[in-house]
Amino acid sequence: MVLKTKALIKIFIKEQIEAATVNKKKNNVSYTALVLSREDHNKLLAHLSGMYPNDWEVIAHHITLNMGSWKGDPNLIGQQYNIPVVSFAKDGLVAAVGVKMNETGLPSKNNPHITIAVNRVAGGKPVMSNNLDWTMETQLETPIIVVGTLLEVEQGNNDKFSDEYN
Repeated sequence: MVLKTKALIKIFIKEQIEAATVNKKKNNVSYTALVLSREDHNKLLAHLSGMYPNDWEVIAHHITLNMGSWKGDPNLIGQQYNIPVVSFAKDGLVAAVGVKMNETGLPSKNNPHITIAVNRVAGGKPVMSNNLDWTMETQLETPIIVVGTLLEVEQGNNDKFSDEYN
């Protein structure tokens, strides 16, 4: 009886440690996004060559879906989606491309986009792409299709592309 109780206690402790590890990982999630692969990042930048100043910091990493952990069906994490890039907008601080999310079935905010580059010298930050005047956007002649993988991005992994996740 004592051995059975000890075994049950060990199992309980192991389960609690595993649960705490999962919760800690969830608490480290900065945002949920469709994250590009390095290949699609490079493809996008090649198409946009010359459309933003060369001395700006390049981002071209993801489409933010929500802040924090994924709020939708957990089975969708890791799924890939074809995303048409259809427009380009910039101001003196940030450049971004507009994307069409309606065929993905995923929730999106107003003016879903990928931040392409920021002018850090002038105080530009990636979040400022949310404030771009999308009424002044330039439509691309031909949409560029990129693949985004639905991922929870942990703090400190803002530069990790989808093909760098396990």
